[in-house]
Amino acid sequence: MKLKFKSIQKMLFVGIFIFSLFLNPICAEAKTTRTYVYNEYAEEVNAPNAYICQKVLNGRELGIGNFLNITDIYVNGYIYVSDAGNHRIVVLDSDYQVVKTIDKVYEGGEESLLNAPAGTFLFKDLLYICDMGNARVIAIDDAGNIVKKYMKPESDLLPEDFQFKPSKVVVNSAGSVYVAASGVYQGLLHYEEDGTFIEFFGANKVEVTPAVVIKSMWMNIFSEEQRESLVRTVPTEYAGIFIDDEDMVYTTTRTAQTSQVKRLNASGENILVFPGASGSLLQKGYDRNNFGDQKTDAVKGDVKYSEIIDVEVDEDGVIAVLDAQRSRVFLYSSEQDLLTIFGGSGKQKGYFTTVSAIGKCGEDYLVSDMAQNTITVFSPTAYMQDIRHALQEYNAGNYGESREYWFKVFEENAGLAVAAKSIGRTMLLEGNYAESMEYLKMGDDRYYYSIAFTHYRRQFLRENGLWLILCVAGGVVGIWFGIRSIYKAIIESGNNTRRKRK
Repeated sequence: MKLKFKSIQKMLFVGIFIFSLFLNPICAEAKTTRTYVYNEYAEEVNAPNAYICQKVLNGRELGIGNFLNITDIYVNGYIYVSDAGNHRIVVLDSDYQVVKTIDKVYEGGEESLLNAPAGTFLFKDLLYICDMGNARVIAIDDAGNIVKKYMKPESDLLPEDFQFKPSKVVVNSAGSVYVAASGVYQGLLHYEEDGTFIEFFGANKVEVTPAVVIKSMWMNIFSEEQRESLVRTVPTEYAGIFIDDEDMVYTTTRTAQTSQVKRLNASGENILVFPGASGSLLQKGYDRNNFGDQKTDAVKGDVKYSEIIDVEVDEDGVIAVLDAQRSRVFLYSSEQDLLTIFGGSGKQKGYFTTVSAIGKCGEDYLVSDMAQNTITVFSPTAYMQDIRHALQEYNAGNYGESREYWFKVFEENAGLAVAAKSIGRTMLLEGNYAESMEYLKMGDDRYYYSIAFTHYRRQFLRENGLWLILCVAGGVVGIWFGIRSIYKAIIESGNNTRRKRK
């Protein structure tokens, strides 16, 4: 009887445990992402969850076999997944159902297989594919026919043994093609629409670090043979690229320690730079030119910085970047204000082992894991939707509506600097200078605080100018009479002294 009773107890316990797992699986997922932000002092501040793990996609459940080495996610109506290890492009619809797979193309009626396809881009009904294993970028129509090809560029700046391995591609409104390729340090490869190579575009500059400075000093001392033996200091290659509706090209540099994300104009110059002494000894507090974590990790004496490998910019101007070092997603406003952070390293839902790409489908963010061969779908919470609405209303010029949303956000997260300063800016635009200064100070918005202070001073002088003049005049008169009385007292005292002597 005792044995039966214990067996029944164990069965009941196991049954309750299994039932609890099936009862509320979504809640278990929602707790897997830790959200925090940085305040103006670059200190971590806990924040409400902005995105939760909605679902995890894998090839087996989609009925196409497991993904293998996902290198890119591109969204334009459909979702194009570069399944490089399986040598195919998997096309999903907005409901995350398989539409088709592309593993072969046709040229002159002859069939050829894709080989480790990397990045994709859709332009004028042509799908551009970085067919990395075949050392080419191709543009195909709906039937899979190759319409255009972009091959290895002919340039004296490239070594003779250079192997063309295109990884990401974008196309501007004029049809010009920009390609990021492995081993190319001179910038993006810029092609004309017909496939003619034009130039290297927007090369990274050599980052000046203490090691680079020391090496430059030794270069002036060493002999020619010794200099040849040193490892050359060259700019770093681009990891990811993105193009917006204004034909501005965004790039990411994995090994950079600041300005990891750039927005290149037509001249190839980075215009995504927040004024300040970024990266210098004078830099204090939160550095808006430093994308990713402000804090660094030390692993066996080696400092680990964020490694930004991909970028996605949406219609609200929100910049999403993917950090391969810590497997986190960072969201920024168009002014480089940190909005939220989610994700992390781990094997449970909402975490990753080796992130590789990010895309955005509607309100959801898609993040691929190269090691787990999955795509995680993150959906926004009500808190994040309030932030989105606030940004949208502000961009539309509806400052009052924007402020109401920011107030809701600020109540949930008083540590979000962008909420405080946005409230202050809307009050500044409406002429509420005194209260505006309070919120701008909380948001560490020094530029607009100085503007608010200037307007407040002028307003105060206009409203109280007469009284100030009367007070000043009364003070001057009072001082004059005071000095005159003191002078008379001194004279009288002197006269009395002389009379006594006589």
